[in-house]
Amino acid sequence: MNAIQFLSWKYDVNITRIESRPCSKSNKTFDFFVDFHGQVGDANVNKLLNALKGMTDKLLVLDEKEVHWFPRHISELDLIANRTLDAGIDLQSDHPGFNDTSYRERRAALARQALRYRMGEELPMTQYSDDEVETWGVVWDKMEGLLDQYACKEYKLQNQNR
Repeated sequence: MNAIQFLSWKYDVNITRIESRPCSKSNKTFDFFVDFHGQVGDANVNKLLNALKGMTDKLLVLDEKEVHWFPRHISELDLIANRTLDAGIDLQSDHPGFNDTSYRERRAALARQALRYRMGEELPMTQYSDDEVETWGVVWDKMEGLLDQYACKEYKLQNQNR
């Protein structure tokens, strides 16, 4: 019986994914990432979360919100980087870079660099090509005019004093 099966069985919660990696602050502890069906407040979910709290130094629950999830502190981004920085397996066949080997290699290199970074460390220097700078300049120019209309309230709140 693996960890998912054991925890699912013991707490009667459908755990769909569990992964761990060494904690960046200590090589003796681990950060855990657990996806499951249920909501905080359900008796069985609360029992599962209490059990997990004893296995880790920090437990972050990404619950359902109007916005799927928004970090309350910048350090929380370290906890979800592996979900958002996949190096290429998530590319759909209709993605413009799907068959572009150099694009996929560049995407993988940027993802590796981002996954190595942890809040509080010196930011790594990334060299961007002239084409990348131009492309993201065009994207930003277009997006900047749309933020007031389309950005979520959490983004607007975080950026209102900047």
